[in-house]
Amino acid sequence: MHRATPFIRVPADTPRAAPGVQVLLRAGPLTAPCEVVWTVNETHRTGFAYGTLTGHPECGEEAFVLERRPDNTTDFVITAISQSSAWYAAALGPCGRLLQRAVALRYAKSLKNLAGTR
Repeated sequence: MHRATPFIRVPADTPRAAPGVQVLLRAGPLTAPCEVVWTVNETHRTGFAYGTLTGHPECGEEAFVLERRPDNTTDFVITAISQSSAWYAAALGPCGRLLQRAVALRYAKSLKNLAGTR
């Protein structure tokens, strides 16, 4: 999903999400180092969460969970708990949250495209 999202760059050699795996996300000139803190891989639910590392513009965690319901529809839930840790992120004020939401919506659109649905 992250690799399929425009403007987000994930190194090709980054392993699959597993606790302890570190990744350096890039968006233009910005870098966002993260570490996977948990994963879930159940019959009807899959996902992971990562925490930010030093150098990330935010300080917090973000989780991505996809769940298939009994009626064969799906829910994709992104939960983000964070605060600014870089001056430029803090300077965005409330616009920072709007940007975070826009990126989350783009992640969801990328996942939908990967699944071949519209």
